Amino acid sequence: TEEARKSFLTGLLFIAKADGSVDDSECQFFHDAAIAMGIDTDSINSCWAMEVCPKLNFSSLVQKKFFLREAIQLSFVNDHYADEEKKLVKHFAAELGVSDSIVRGLEEWAQRGMVWKREGDDLLLKGD
Repeated sequence: TEEARKSFLTGLLFIAKADGSVDDSECQFFHDAAIAMGIDTDSINSCWAMEVCPKLNFSSLVQKKFFLREAIQLSFVNDHYADEEKKLVKHFAAELGVSDSIVRGLEEWAQRGMVWKREGDDLLLKGD
């Protein structure tokens, strides 16, 4: 639904700005994503100035877990899962009724993925 798509993008935007550092490319990403997802860009752009994230609405547990998975994965992109990001993920999970054990499992999965990616990057840098 449009409401779920907007919740997804809004939640990710709040995760992106949780650590206090958002660059122009991130802003452009969210603008482009809103257009691609058929979401009014003004509603997404207004989120940058908000202090508190609006309530997120998803229609199924799978959508909720998918959002949390993507939020955690986004947090790990810079190889650092900041405390502010962790707290916000836990807040979203509690608000959405997703258990701590599921969140821990998603966090462990994302962390293993980053190790796997680093190992692949290291292989590219190795000489013959």
